Order: sequence, then structure tokens, then C-alpha cells
Amino acid sequence: MFDRHPLFFLLLLVSIPAHSATDPLDLVGFRQLQKQYGSVLPDGADIVVMHVEAAKGEVDHDRNPSTPKRPRYFPGPVNKQLSGKSIRDMTGHSFRANSAHARGTAKYFYGNTGSMVPGVSSIDMYSGTHWLAKGFLWAGSREHVPEISAARVASHSWTATGSNSMLNADTLGRVDWLVESDELIHVVGMANAKKSKSPLLGSAYNVISVGVSSGNHATGTHALMIPYAGDRPRPHIVVPISTTSDATAVVASAATLLVALGHSRADLSTDPVMRFTNSRAGNKVFNAERSEVIKAVLMAGADRQTNNPRKYEIDDYRIKARNATDNGLDRRFGAGQLNILHSYRMLVQGEQNSAEDQPTSKGRIESIGFDYDPAFVGKDGNKATASYFFSSGDSAVTLTASLVWNYRKIELPDRLMPCQMTLSLYQQTDKPTRVAYSDGLTDTTQNLWVELQSHSNYRVQVDRLNKGEDPCDYALAWYTGHSSQ
Repeated sequence: MFDRHPLFFLLLLVSIPAHSATDPLDLVGFRQLQKQYGSVLPDGADIVVMHVEAAKGEVDHDRNPSTPKRPRYFPGPVNKQLSGKSIRDMTGHSFRANSAHARGTAKYFYGNTGSMVPGVSSIDMYSGTHWLAKGFLWAGSREHVPEISAARVASHSWTATGSNSMLNADTLGRVDWLVESDELIHVVGMANAKKSKSPLLGSAYNVISVGVSSGNHATGTHALMIPYAGDRPRPHIVVPISTTSDATAVVASAATLLVALGHSRADLSTDPVMRFTNSRAGNKVFNAERSEVIKAVLMAGADRQTNNPRKYEIDDYRIKARNATDNGLDRRFGAGQLNILHSYRMLVQGEQNSAEDQPTSKGRIESIGFDYDPAFVGKDGNKATASYFFSSGDSAVTLTASLVWNYRKIELPDRLMPCQMTLSLYQQTDKPTRVAYSDGLTDTTQNLWVELQSHSNYRVQVDRLNKGEDPCDYALAWYTGHSSQ
């Protein structure tokens, strides 16, 4: 295959203090979420997370020229953000060389006052080069699959390039396999440089890729070996903060909060066939905390128009044709700016099944919610359809909806199974009319953002295009409300 000792070139996503006087957690809806849900909000205490950092320099820990210097990647020293945290150095150095960058991202990911999940106390800490190779991923190995971990969310505030295209593609395939097989959600930063040539890890299919609301980040994926085509839409979501390092940690914190909610509330998962799965580590993962669901509610809940300080304002979402992607996103901002209040409300509303999966409900859905379908396949190899029906109220509102599925790597190293799906909105009259659709076929999300008429009936429809008996699973999330909400 290739060298047993792969070479990676890692770049730190530089973290600098945000100069805005506005709290970023306020701009992404967390302070409002706290006010509305108060003490019932989960704090992440039962969730294990993974924090992977590129080294920022080295330190001579023993003044002995015959021993190697230690890379700086550990989030120390302990301060008010890290007090009470059990941070396990999985890279195994006896001397922990502290990193200000790691300390800064830790604040936003699981800090006691700077994050959305102050209760997280169990953290597996890796240096990026060790994680990519023998420490966890085993990229480029002929004999090893990735290690087993109890972690549910991994945060990566770095970018990297392997020594060759084959190594890059294998690395991405392993990450995609981890997300699909173990429900280990990977939140990854796009490079701060707009013309970055680093394909890792943002070019993977199943990750949640993150940029900043100013648009000052790399966009799109890099062309590698099949199936990793170039120019697929990236990032998926943005945050109003100075660097993608900190933005990634904020989104990882939001994902952890949602995982904690879905895990603590088994009643939110109601699929008639499958309500949970088990990871290799033995984690019981309910539908409401699956990787596709978390990604879908984050994307559907995002703000396409914002009320930020001017530097971070989004006010021209998809207006110019060059920024509008075929799958309903903006090439610069993805689904828009994180709004954890919207995403939390979608998840806490509970799973709502399609008419085809639960005929007794006739596919009636509320104005906000999600669904997970574990086995979407047409009978006798025909095209599959899932239908969801709802009605608008007294005033015109906006619907945002995101359909997400994973690119499935069934076996390592090379068996891949793609699914192709589209997302449509129909106005239900005597002759139903399609009023919006998303049909980009290069990636694994479809997205709608459309104004609804008042006092009207609508149908959201998911269609699977490629025929076959192999089932695909997907998550659909939706939110209707005034654009200012």
C-alpha cells in the first residue's frame, strides 16, 4: 500500500484573542438557551471527548542533549477553565509540554465557564502526528484499523497534508469509517488561509467542518483519489470568532451538548425499527445522538442571516450565483452561523417519522424537529421516497431543512458504498407543486432555505436516486420561524 511510517505535515490553526466585545456564545444562541432551559440543560458530565492538537514548538524538558525535546500540545497549566478536568495524555509523554493554543481551544471545547459543556471532565488528549499514525488512526497501515475509543466527539483545530495522495485519501477514509462505524463525531477546522493546500481533515465526507463568520478561511475540498473529489462545499458551519481554531472548539462543544441531550433522553428516539446502535467501545448510541442527526440539526439550525458586529456579519447569503452551491449551501459560510438554540429545540422536540415509516402518523410533523431513518431503500430496487407533511400558520415564515447521510466505508481499506439523495418541498394543493429542491450530487447533505406562505400545506420529501437493495440511513432536521428568531 505505502510506507508503514507515514509522514504528515501539520499546521496549527493559529488562535488569537477575539477582539469583539461581544461574547461569541451569546452570538451563537447559547446564553439565550441557558435562559430558556436553565438547570435542565445537560452539562456533558457523562460524555467522553477527544482533543487532538498539533504541536506548537518543542521544549527541552531535561537539558540532556541525548534525549529528544517534547512537543508542546497539552492544554496546561491548570487554570479556572481546566480545574477538575481529567485530561489523559494519550500520546504517553512522561513530561507534559504545555501549549497556549491547546489551552485556548480547551476553554471553548470543555472549559468550566468558556464552553457549553462545563461538566465534561473526561478528555483524551493527543498530539496530532501521534493521533494520525500509531496513536489512534493508523493511517497508511496495512494491518491496523483505528483504535477503539469511548469518546463521542473529537475536536481538531489543525490542518495537515500527507506525503502523497494515497496517504491523504486513506486518512480521510479512516475518519469517515470512524464516524459511520463508531458514531465518533469529528469536528474539524478549515485553514485560516483562503488558498490553503491542506486536505486533512476538511475534505472528508462525514466530518463537521468549521469556518468563521467573517469568511476568512479556506473553502471547498481538495481533489484526491476516488472518491474524494475536489470542490465539494466546505465549511459546513461558521462561528463569529477570529480564528477557525476557536470556532472549531465552539462547534465541538455544541455537538457535545447535543450528544449529551440525545443520550440522556432515550424518549427522543422513536424510530419503529431501530432506536439505538452500539459502537465498538460499547457505547449505546440513541438515534437522537447519532452523527448524522447532530450534523443535521446543527446545519438546519444555523442562521443564514446574522446580527453580528460588522466584521462577522452575514448579510448576502447565496445572493450571488458563484456563492450558491447545488446542495443549498453558501460556498463561503456553508449552512450559516451556528445557532445552538435552534439546534437544541429541534432535538428536544423528538424524532418524527415519515408517512412511509409510520403510516399511523400519516407523516404529520411539527414545525420543528428531526427524523432518523436507519434503512432507506426502495422495494425491489426502486427509488425510495420519504414524505413529511406540515402546515404553516398565520404569518409567513422561513423553513430551513438539512438532509444528512454518511459516506459509508463498509470495510477498511477500500470498500465504499455511496448513497445519492435529494430533498424537495412541495406545496400541497389540488395539484401539488414543487417550490424548492436541493439536488447536488457531489456530497452528502442537501439543504433548503425558503419562505413559506401563510395558511398553506406543505410536504417535505426525501428521494433516494440510486437503486439497489443495500439500505442507506439518513437524518433530516427542520426549523420554521421568522428570520429574526
